Amino acid sequence: MNPDCGLKTRGEEETIASLKNMVEATQLVRNQLAAVK
Repeated sequence: MNPDCGLKTRGEEETIASLKNMVEATQLVRNQLAAVK
């Protein structure tokens, strides 16, 4: 995932929402991977 992809052309509100979504997705994947161990 490239967190900078398209964020430079977005407004602050859109950028913050996108970053929050990326962080949430990362946390979900990490939790799933931790459960596999």
